[in-house]
Amino acid sequence: MLAGVAVISGTYFLDSVKVSSELAFPATTTVSYSDGTPMAKLGEVTRYELPYDNMNDAVVKSIVASEDQTFWTNEGVDFGGVMRAAWNNFTGGETQGASTLTQQYTKNYLINVVYRNDTIGQKKAQEQSIARKLKEARIAIQLETKLTKQQILAGYLNIVEFSRQIYGIGAAARAYFDTTPEKLTVPQAALLAGLVNNPINNDPWKHADKATARRNLVLDRMVDNKKLAKADADRFKGEPLGVVPDSPKKPPANCIGAGPEAGFFCQYVEDYLLKAGGMTKDQLYTGGYTIKSTLDERANHEAKISAEAQVKKTQPYVANTLSLVKPGKDRHEVVALASNRDYGQNQDEGQTTYALPTGVYNITVLVNGKESGQYTNQRLRQGDNPPVVFDLAKLAEAAAAAAAGVAPPPKEEGMTKEQRAEYEKKLKEQEAAMAKDKALQDAFNAGMEAKNAKNYAAAIENFEKASVMAPTQHVVWAQLAEAYISRSDGETGDAKQTDIDKGIAAYAKAVEAKAEDANYHNNYALALAKGKKMDLAQAELTKAAQLDPPQAGKYYYNLGAVYVNTQQNDAAEAAFKKAIELDPNYADAYYQQALVLMNKVSLDKDGKMVAPPGTTEALQKYLSLRPDGVNAEGAKAILEQLGTTVQTSFERPGAPKAAKQPANQKKSK
Repeated sequence: MLAGVAVISGTYFLDSVKVSSELAFPATTTVSYSDGTPMAKLGEVTRYELPYDNMNDAVVKSIVASEDQTFWTNEGVDFGGVMRAAWNNFTGGETQGASTLTQQYTKNYLINVVYRNDTIGQKKAQEQSIARKLKEARIAIQLETKLTKQQILAGYLNIVEFSRQIYGIGAAARAYFDTTPEKLTVPQAALLAGLVNNPINNDPWKHADKATARRNLVLDRMVDNKKLAKADADRFKGEPLGVVPDSPKKPPANCIGAGPEAGFFCQYVEDYLLKAGGMTKDQLYTGGYTIKSTLDERANHEAKISAEAQVKKTQPYVANTLSLVKPGKDRHEVVALASNRDYGQNQDEGQTTYALPTGVYNITVLVNGKESGQYTNQRLRQGDNPPVVFDLAKLAEAAAAAAAGVAPPPKEEGMTKEQRAEYEKKLKEQEAAMAKDKALQDAFNAGMEAKNAKNYAAAIENFEKASVMAPTQHVVWAQLAEAYISRSDGETGDAKQTDIDKGIAAYAKAVEAKAEDANYHNNYALALAKGKKMDLAQAELTKAAQLDPPQAGKYYYNLGAVYVNTQQNDAAEAAFKKAIELDPNYADAYYQQALVLMNKVSLDKDGKMVAPPGTTEALQKYLSLRPDGVNAEGAKAILEQLGTTVQTSFERPGAPKAAKQPANQKKSK
């Protein structure tokens, strides 16, 4: 059964990607005593399945407010968000809603289920490409046709990672707050909802300040979404994070969790299933089984006391064992399996993880690396204990694949080569003019040297000094602005925003000192866009185009980028159209125009993706101008998707016919 999406039947084949009901998300296996009491959890992944009806209302409201505010009314795919993602948020900011929860569920399912043991597949499922986004969107459309909104949200909340291999809201509630999910408070739910955006960066134990800021942002979004009163949000912001001390509370991932008395029997069960039961360790540790054993907890405790009474647990080289077997005609149940030694990893306290003598081994003894003797048919434990093999070739291959990355997406246009040359010429002229003032010259030169070495702190310090000595020198302000903006690229949070704001202020001074310079207006606009001051950015780019008509196409292209990031799609379309009109061979403008048009994609009655007129032509024009350009693969991927049918039901080759599903119920609004 597919964990979280049990109602999907059959297998769905989508562009060489299959989503199958026979694929299950890795889940923890539970080993229990004979009375059903849990003994141990087996599995590196911590996850507990939770039906939607058991989802805390605060969790539902916080995750929707944080990740997809239109979840209950959208159709599962935000094509506008898909297209905006192609820009990779060129301003460096966050675009909320770039993927719907249905799309995020699709991505998580591909990574954690379909490609769980496939490094290359996982990499493809996360690559920043328009092709991947479109495939993800098609699968999301299928989920919307098969599942209710409640089922989709439950599936997402049961599969999303909350860092450190803690998957699903059920496991997260226990790990972070030592509580059950239905008891989560609003600020607790907001913290968890904020984690899914970036679990590592928002880790409350390592980055409490960032986790707090993210939690508070989720609370604000709940207010915006009318799911929380502002007064309550303000009160919750004053509360501490309240997570458990030091690190997440996770159960041991193996038989250590059974404790010093039952650990040996737990190990026996594991060995038996791997040897006689025909299971693989991956199946056992990820299958989410409940294994009810024959061990009687009380009987085992008494056996432990008896064994330890005869031989102390710290006695070296001696293992005094005792097993109790329940007599029977057909079954001989082991109700106790104890030793004087404790099961565990603290050798100083007499603990060991070596299994008790319940199997048959052939042993070769080595002393100082030389064979000392062989002993056959020795009864030591059930099953084999194979050596751990480190395949260095595979590790190297995986490391290379992880390091390969994806070609960076196209960025906004800055100055042309000719403009840069002219700019450098003017810069030299300004340097010559400032040579009369030695202190000013020294500060400016030191700033340039530090900036070129990417020592932005030193560059800023020297340019600040120069700006005080020459407050009307536009070149000083421009260089100071570049240093601030460059430093902001490597920062996060308040420090990032502070440097962006200072960079904007410095560019404003440069523009004030030389208002006729189109390049200053262009760069000022890009800084404003980085600071999310989109209206001002639009005005500056328009001004740049007016000041420098021969290069106006470049500025209109950047203006289109600003419109895209403010979701003004019609204005963006007009800006790219204007860029093309001014420069008919502007390849990137054709590509971005096609992306904007894809915002208006629709599905016809046969389930085919249909884009507005001009989309295909723009993509083909781009490919004719730049057949090997940086966006060529993206253009080809879009052309491949257009006009193809979005399939909603498939059958796995060779599989028996699946029973028909009842019609999907009306979705909650």
